Amino acid sequence: MVTAAMAEGDTVLIHNLEIYWGPVGALSAEISDAFGGLYAQTNMYFSPGMNPSKSVDGGEQPETTSPHQDAQSTFIVQLEGEKVTTCWCWWWWRWGGW
Repeated sequence: MVTAAMAEGDTVLIHNLEIYWGPVGALSAEISDAFGGLYAQTNMYFSPGMNPSKSVDGGEQPETTSPHQDAQSTFIVQLEGEKVTTCWCWWWWRWGGW
C-alpha cells in the first residue's frame, strides 16, 4: 500500500509512531522529559521525490499537506532529501496577511 501510494506521488503519513516503534518511543520519551513531561507525539511522513503534478503552484516542489494550523508546537526533522517548508504567523490566516 505504501509503495503504491508513493508511486502515485502521494505522501504517506503514520501518526503516533512512538506507540508502534520502540526506538522512536524512547526518543519521544526523552524529548518529553526535556520539555517538562509534555507529551511528545511522533508522526512520520514519507514524501515522494519531485512530482510537478502534486504541486500547488505547478513547480517541482510537491505539496505534502495543504496550508493549515497545528494545535500543538511542532519540531520538524528532515532525515533525507530536501523540502521547502513555509511557516506563517497565526494571524496571517485570521486577518488575511500583512
